[in-house]
Amino acid sequence: MSNTSPFWTAYNTALKNRILPGIPLPKDNEIFPLPFTTPLTSATDPLTAEQVNYLVYNLGNTTLATDGSKGAYASDLNTYLNTVDESTLQDPAAKKKLEDAEKALSEACVAFDNVEAEAKKYYENEPPPKPPFEQWVINNYPPYTDAKRTLDSAQSVRDSAYKAYRGRLDTLHEYQEKLKKALDTTTLYQSYNMAVQKGSTSIFKPAYSSVSLKDQLNNWIQGNGQEQTLFDVKIDSGTPTSTTNGSGIYLKFITKGLGKYDVRPSQWDVPGVRTLYPDRKSGAPDVLDPKFALPLSFLVAYAPRLEVEIRDGQSTQLLPAAPAANDKPYITVLGILGQHFPAK
Repeated sequence: MSNTSPFWTAYNTALKNRILPGIPLPKDNEIFPLPFTTPLTSATDPLTAEQVNYLVYNLGNTTLATDGSKGAYASDLNTYLNTVDESTLQDPAAKKKLEDAEKALSEACVAFDNVEAEAKKYYENEPPPKPPFEQWVINNYPPYTDAKRTLDSAQSVRDSAYKAYRGRLDTLHEYQEKLKKALDTTTLYQSYNMAVQKGSTSIFKPAYSSVSLKDQLNNWIQGNGQEQTLFDVKIDSGTPTSTTNGSGIYLKFITKGLGKYDVRPSQWDVPGVRTLYPDRKSGAPDVLDPKFALPLSFLVAYAPRLEVEIRDGQSTQLLPAAPAANDKPYITVLGILGQHFPAK
């Protein structure tokens, strides 16, 4: 909503104060106001965990842009990871170091096997009673200890060389496997996807979490709430102003419940993916563009409504709106705090 009228200015200010009270908005974050007339849910019966999971997934997985366009984070992340230019993740110089380290490790293995075989000959000639070979050889055959130390060092060098050459590529493949689990719609993978229900349809979707949301939604659905004014705006000669003092006509935004909830993707997420893997294949789809923001928090309201008041300094007169025949309290999302993807 790009309306810059005083009402929407007051609305946006109220969102900021509730989502980030006393904290400046970080430069890479943005608050997206949403139409408060669009219900998150109009349920009259308590929601199941699967029904709440669907709401959380829908909120957390929908990336937002100021121009109104939207994306789907999990599938966009999957596309991004599968179009990384893997050739940029391996250094030819690191490959040579790995080859040298593997050769040295092989030689160390052969040398150790020879020393161990020689040590066992001496051990077999020891008269009983005698300790286990592993204990005896440490105290009685120093070349064994030296060969074992050389082998362990060669193994460590080889492991480091492997990580330098293959590590980033292997990590990418691990991320791809996690996303594959998260996007599986038929099999449950704990901590990667979750059961969701929309209407009568049940399926698995990428897992997101939002602590205590289910209990709060069901508390509101059962009619429990305490009325509060989010903000009010004075109307002067038919023109809303930001003034909230003195006589005049005021427009009040009232709810019966308000709560801020964080939302986070589960173990399949790859934070900072554009920085980790800046190089992609030629012609790769433009996903996770910096114009999009990943939701971090959302402000939920129960039974929002507008009221008009006439104030003359001595008294206040409420002008109630005539309710529609099917007018019932509903739960809605007033705004979402999102963090934009970095350029690289």
